[in-house]
Amino acid sequence: PAQLTVFRGLQDTNIKDLLYADKTLIDNAFMSCSLARDVGTMYAVRDALVAEDLENAILLQIGLETNQPLLHVHLASDLIDVPDEEEVLLPRNTIIAIDSVERRGNLHVVEAQVILQKEGHARL
Repeated sequence: PAQLTVFRGLQDTNIKDLLYADKTLIDNAFMSCSLARDVGTMYAVRDALVAEDLENAILLQIGLETNQPLLHVHLASDLIDVPDEEEVLLPRNTIIAIDSVERRGNLHVVEAQVILQKEGHARL
């Protein structure tokens, strides 16, 4: 079972179709996440100008094991746009397995777990 949950909010019309239970995805880049759910939610909805934009609001809730490598990014709050962001970076080529996708209010909430690397995953 996961020992830590991190959150990543995004709006993307293309990725929404890739998100369904029992799917695995790999992200080639460093994956920026937050330890704070409200920060992830803010990133999921921040570019919404009209109600239709919220159709693409996605909140990834990613469970991590205690031995999962990650980088905690600590910046002085006067140097960043989002004070108390509590940012962490997951390494390149992180693979996540989607457990569930559920609409909760304005968000598509995707619950997922980091898994070990193997071949044949869709790329974010």
